Amino acid sequence: MRNVALMLGIVGGVAAFWVGGFLAQNSGNIGLFSDQAGQEGEAVLSPFRWEAHYLAPVLAILGGVLSLRGAYFGAALMAAAFFLLLLGYGYTAFTMAPLVFIGAGAILAALVPHMRAMEDDA
Repeated sequence: MRNVALMLGIVGGVAAFWVGGFLAQNSGNIGLFSDQAGQEGEAVLSPFRWEAHYLAPVLAILGGVLSLRGAYFGAALMAAAFFLLLLGYGYTAFTMAPLVFIGAGAILAALVPHMRAMEDDA
């Protein structure tokens, strides 16, 4: 289960890098090429856009790697990445896959100590 949390964190972090780059480029193009650039482009940007673009993927990858040793710490890092990505870009068709991967990795990493305790009881 730790390996699954590791892979979900890494895949979700890499996907978040791609999504962040695409959405940052897309929002820049909206501001440059629209007729109502002041009304449409810059007004809708989130204040968490920088954190979602740079910090969330790094936290997701680190959380996945750290879930091998410290399950709760890795889960906390992946949960922070999940919420930064959600606050920065929202839940759209582009962010759906990274959010699901990172969120599922955080949940699985948090369940690892409980599963080991159940194995020891059996």
